[in-house]
Amino acid sequence: MEVLARFAADLPDGGADASRCRRSFSVKFFCKKGEYDLLGQHLPVTVGCEQQAVLACCATTRADPATGLRSRSRFWEYVAENPVALNAAVWLYSDLGTIGSYRAIDGFCSPAVWTNSRGETRLARCCWLSRQRPQTLTRFESEELCGYDPDAVARDFVTAVTRGELPQYELAVQLLEPNRSLPFDPYDPTLIWPQEIAPPRRIGLMTLNRLPERIHPDLDAERFDASHLIDGIEAAPPALPAEGRELSQAGDHLRELSERERRRLIDNLCDELMQLPAELLEEILILFTKADLGFGQALTAALGG
Repeated sequence: MEVLARFAADLPDGGADASRCRRSFSVKFFCKKGEYDLLGQHLPVTVGCEQQAVLACCATTRADPATGLRSRSRFWEYVAENPVALNAAVWLYSDLGTIGSYRAIDGFCSPAVWTNSRGETRLARCCWLSRQRPQTLTRFESEELCGYDPDAVARDFVTAVTRGELPQYELAVQLLEPNRSLPFDPYDPTLIWPQEIAPPRRIGLMTLNRLPERIHPDLDAERFDASHLIDGIEAAPPALPAEGRELSQAGDHLRELSERERRRLIDNLCDELMQLPAELLEEILILFTKADLGFGQALTAALGG
């Protein structure tokens, strides 16, 4: 089956593509009965349950309409107002937030409802697993590459395909019975489905063997839409309100970090948070402390608090 894949960085126009940011990973399937768009991103969780929330968060990376300037505070103001986004922020400020190659990223999709020819329904969550060696950057490598070549990440992909080093990604799916009792809301894209509850099943392989003939019209963002579905696949119902459990999985993630990952995350966060206004910084430190007391204390100490 023929597909069209689109990678994109959530950056303002002209932003260097090795910068820390969320990357979209969208694939259009050209099926016999129509087009199906499987939309995802390279972070395992989203910043919100609804598309409007994701778009609102994306807007924080753009220039402030009042000043024409970009501000680091705007993203963290969003997190302070929407604590459910803290889980995504933890992933973003790991080294996964600064990638060196689109060939080496995975793609994580939101939950959907699948129905087979026998009328059996399952909750499904797909992900693309890169067959290439992981390639992330430290914040220092990212800063150097941004100054040296603002198109470095995209250039790596184009150069590899041009010389015949074709990227491959395995398609995996996690399945759950719709009425199963679970310790989390399976419709909530801000949460990960634990593999011990829903083991990934590898069901396909995508090889990107050529570049589009016309980059801009072929890969225009408007060509990819979550409403492009085919028979047997439906959008998942809305997630339940996360009141009282917004920080639960962020806390689990922080506690599972190795000592090296913990130090690297604190270093990346300190570089960012030290530039925030004092009142906003205090709100963010309170959120991290509520998610995991030990991490919050270590981050506060690293900031000189």
